[in-house]
Amino acid sequence: AVNSAADIRTLIRLKAQYGVNAIILGGMEAHLVAREIAAARIPVILNPMRNLPSQFEDLSATLSNAARLNAAGVTIAFYDPPSGTHNLRLLPQLAGNAVANGLPYEAALAALTINPARIYGVEGRLGSLEIGKAADVVVWDGDPLETATRPIAVLIDGRETSLRNRQTM
Repeated sequence: AVNSAADIRTLIRLKAQYGVNAIILGGMEAHLVAREIAAARIPVILNPMRNLPSQFEDLSATLSNAARLNAAGVTIAFYDPPSGTHNLRLLPQLAGNAVANGLPYEAALAALTINPARIYGVEGRLGSLEIGKAADVVVWDGDPLETATRPIAVLIDGRETSLRNRQTM
């Protein structure tokens, strides 16, 4: 987890020196060194809504971070700290906010689907709708990046899953 441009540059040097795989988690100042990150082929997993500095390393935080990284050719994906996996349902909303702040719509969808699969090396079986891949699909009643949109069908491994839960009952 690194946020400051200086720490990101240190990570880039470590990757080059030791030949390790690296992923930037956080990257609130990543937009300041976006070209360097892209050249080092390091993906960034970020929260596109983090724009208020909470520490010295975040002083240059901006809502346009995701858009700037994408424009530089950096592979991005989204997360929502500190909830971790607890609020994964909010990731489409984060993606929608990134679009509102300059990220192209298609790039936002990629940050939710194929990019995480690429980052973790499982794009051969996850992340896109292709023959031979896991058939995990959500069908929405509208734009999945809009907060009022709801799933109307969920298929996991090609089998429909019930949407009945405590909230719907």
